[in-house]
Amino acid sequence: MLESLRWHGAASFAILNNVHIYINPRRIVRPERPADIILISSSRYDFCSASDIDKLRGEQTRLFVSPSAQTSVEGGIMLRAWQSAMTDRACIKAIPIYRADGAASDSGDVGFVISTRQHDIYYTGRTEALPDSASVRPDIIILPIGGAEGGMSSAAASAALRQMRPRWVVPYGWQSVGRAGRAEAQEFASLLDPAQEVVILDPNP
Repeated sequence: MLESLRWHGAASFAILNNVHIYINPRRIVRPERPADIILISSSRYDFCSASDIDKLRGEQTRLFVSPSAQTSVEGGIMLRAWQSAMTDRACIKAIPIYRADGAASDSGDVGFVISTRQHDIYYTGRTEALPDSASVRPDIIILPIGGAEGGMSSAAASAALRQMRPRWVVPYGWQSVGRAGRAEAQEFASLLDPAQEVVILDPNP
């Protein structure tokens, strides 16, 4: 599964195996094969790009959007927090995001758990806390670190991950202007349980 995971910079990812799933596509090259599933977690300009969605859409593409992004994209199926949708090859569940104090955010943004035949992948979105981490047990988690993209501090993230116990952790946000870069991601990795493997991806255009 990890070999099929692509990071397109910022908060944009793709899972390219038997099902092609794009999360918050931004500044991507038009692929030869249309997306099977597109997920939009926020209405923010750097998460929700109508032009990039159009590059990926085909006749069979399923587009799922957060409540905040519902009016920003045509033809999207809105998923509220804890709602699920089934496709032929994946199940998508919207996960709420939270403020740093643990209260539910009223932004309308969500994260997603993507369940395929092989793994459960949790894309956290712009959450600042993971109070429901005991009820979400993904194999792979993708999250911003160090407060990047409106996300959690590295200390808060590492504490939640020790409870959640994913096998693989994919951090992003460390590449932002003014950040320490890969060294920050490596420092974050040192805070986790040794059984958790941190996968530091390079942005892939």
